[in-house]
Amino acid sequence: MLTGGAWVLAGRLSTSVARLFVGALLARLLTDDAFGAYGQAFSLVLGATLIAQLGLHQAAVRLIAQWIGAGQPARAKSVVRVALRYTAIGIVVLSIVMIAGGLDWLVVGLWDTPALAPIMWAIAAWVAVMALQILISEFFRGFKDLSLASIYGGVISVPLTALALWVLWQVRGSATLLDVVLVTVGATAISVAVSAVALRRKVAGLGDEGAPIGAGVVFGVAGPWMVIGLTHFSVSQLDLWVLAAHETNDVVGVYFAAARLVTVVSMPLSLVNLIVPPYIADLYFKGERVRLQRVLRVTASVAGLPAVGVLLAFILFGGPIMALVYTEPYRAGATVLALLSVGHLLNVWTGSCGITMGMTGHQNILMGITTVSAVVSLVGCLIAAPRYGALGVASVVCATTILQNLVTWAATRWFTGMWTHAALPSPAEVRSILLRR
Repeated sequence: MLTGGAWVLAGRLSTSVARLFVGALLARLLTDDAFGAYGQAFSLVLGATLIAQLGLHQAAVRLIAQWIGAGQPARAKSVVRVALRYTAIGIVVLSIVMIAGGLDWLVVGLWDTPALAPIMWAIAAWVAVMALQILISEFFRGFKDLSLASIYGGVISVPLTALALWVLWQVRGSATLLDVVLVTVGATAISVAVSAVALRRKVAGLGDEGAPIGAGVVFGVAGPWMVIGLTHFSVSQLDLWVLAAHETNDVVGVYFAAARLVTVVSMPLSLVNLIVPPYIADLYFKGERVRLQRVLRVTASVAGLPAVGVLLAFILFGGPIMALVYTEPYRAGATVLALLSVGHLLNVWTGSCGITMGMTGHQNILMGITTVSAVVSLVGCLIAAPRYGALGVASVVCATTILQNLVTWAATRWFTGMWTHAALPSPAEVRSILLRR
């Protein structure tokens, strides 16, 4: 776990720095309205990617880890084939809908952002490469090859995007929304091409022990994960969609900038959640729950310490930080940044409770929790947006994030018998977890 964690840490740090650099460049390359439109396009890509993947990327992590651990690599191969086949079908169907104008009601009618409609073909390409990049990265995570999962999950594509945008800034000083989308698509496509070659070699090197399985088995796990993903998306992204329906693009751009920056608070937990899923599935189904709880609580503690420091920085110096990263007009997002940070801090304290529920076979319970949370968040945002604008929406998101994480944390204890929240470990516990594989 120590070696894999080092790769994940290095990969996530490099991509996080590159993403901040991308955000800073976009704020300088694009007009305020175009930056807001980019935020809406990015959110749309996230949602469409989840639909295209059909929950298969999350199911793949659990099933590949479970069957490789059980000595049945033929079943793991089946998961890879099924996930690739049906994700490709999802991409094709979504691309046809998007290019044919099937989402014009959203971008033109609801958001009043007609600039997105003519470039929907490029956004569809963005969805395609993003879906494949995430899927292949999760395959390697299921194989416990965390180094390649990190590299192909963004270490190639995000720095390439940042480099291309920097060159564009130096040469032209400005860019159109289409320029930015095409740069992102090109960089991600390079990453996908390289990772596809590595995946083919990985699968070819597996044995043939165990009977292959059909799509029904895979979708039995993937179905709830798709609902979980979409409802989690609703909690994390529909605030932007609702705000876009009631505010101008420049206000949406400030909110989007704060929402992107606040992910720094939960970045340590995100690192943990990239490492632990295959280990959760492996240890839980082997019956080693005491050891697994120790792993979960220690990793939550490790993630929590830096999160507290970042939260304090955002609360005390949010305005100057926003201005430094995104330019002076974005200083107005300081309060939004502080509100969203509080919700993310509670998320870090409760640890990997959602991942634990999903990786231990309780994905249906997790699906119910996230669905209710999504409905509450959506209703709250619909009420708050026309009355209180961005601050009202941020307050709703903060409250529902706290509520969802507390309920998930308690449910994890009830159904698995394990706590996942942060607890100060002894040095011996830290060493035993990191050094044992």
